[in-house]
Amino acid sequence: MSGHSHWATIKRKKASNDAKKGQTLSKLMGAVYVALRFGTNPANNLSLKSAIEKAKTGGVTQDTIDRALSRAAEEKALEEVVYEVYGPSGIAILIRAYTDNNNRTFNEIKHMVSNYGKMAEPGTAKWLFEEKGVIAIAKTDFQESFGDELIGVGLEDYREDDSMKDGGPAEGGGEEVILITDPKSFFEVKTVLEKKGVKATFDELQFLPKNAVEISENDKEQLQKQIDKFLDNPDVSQVFSNIA
Repeated sequence: MSGHSHWATIKRKKASNDAKKGQTLSKLMGAVYVALRFGTNPANNLSLKSAIEKAKTGGVTQDTIDRALSRAAEEKALEEVVYEVYGPSGIAILIRAYTDNNNRTFNEIKHMVSNYGKMAEPGTAKWLFEEKGVIAIAKTDFQESFGDELIGVGLEDYREDDSMKDGGPAEGGGEEVILITDPKSFFEVKTVLEKKGVKATFDELQFLPKNAVEISENDKEQLQKQIDKFLDNPDVSQVFSNIA
């Protein structure tokens, strides 16, 4: 399909959020707890099903997941929040977190930002991004005939990509096909793939910039250091920027 303005930024999100920093067990379980708000049965709650799959892949034991499901009604609810930050050179940053105390987490993020940029007013940085579902599957699993069926349930774009074969999300590396979906159709597209016996090598909801900005190598290094600081916070799950 046609080239997409998001392609250049997808690899960076994968490297920043998964390969480089990884996700701790607490971050993975945070996603499970948030998904539990929509029901405790994974068969009827695709968000929970996806969160559990990610938790298992990340090393969370089945016993830990079972305990979370059994005490879901008693646990203090976690809230999903997105903090907006402006950095130097026109950099916009979105930080997705799962927290039981928004004021605490906001103040911790604000403190981290104090020597780098500033917190943005709600909506002023977020409008520079679009939330999309990003799914990677092995090229050998993809068939062109999938296209029309997947478009019917919310696929927006796809293309072959071999940029992730070194250190990418696919086991053992290798060429992939990257699918971009409407966020509301993310799980429907995954379900169609699963019914066809196709397992995603990577899948998550990401904020992708509408227009990526060019910055200097020095600014990129400083940005990566700042992203690492954000990800060190146990409440922070993902960090996105609008750089090319």
